[in-house]
Amino acid sequence: MVAKVVIDSHIANMDKDAMISSDISIQRFPLILSMTENALFLDRFGTDPILFPMERLEAGAQLPPLFIIHGADDEIVPAVDSKAFVELLLEKKPEAEVHLSIVPGPHGLHETWGMDHAAMEAGLNLVVVAWLGNSAP
Repeated sequence: MVAKVVIDSHIANMDKDAMISSDISIQRFPLILSMTENALFLDRFGTDPILFPMERLEAGAQLPPLFIIHGADDEIVPAVDSKAFVELLLEKKPEAEVHLSIVPGPHGLHETWGMDHAAMEAGLNLVVVAWLGNSAP
């Protein structure tokens, strides 16, 4: 178990004016693990329904066409979670447009694929057509 002191230390030492929206190094993983293991996730992030995609689907949420790419070796969020999300989405909204691509790799994948990579092509075609209304490049 990751001690609660990890959260307390992070909060005490964080730059209150900085906003970090991406961290592919997963160096802050102990922070989220501590929040989860110490049952503090909801205390820190809240309980707004927007934070819970499965519950939102159950409640009838509308979603745009989705392309989900997930690393099969993800050590933080198991790929089965994305599979379950897509299964529930299609159960609730059979007409939903979604493409799930599960590929070898960890959380964040750390790949530099181009648009023509096999793992990207079908999903990008789906969203480009949906967003731009024409065929994908």
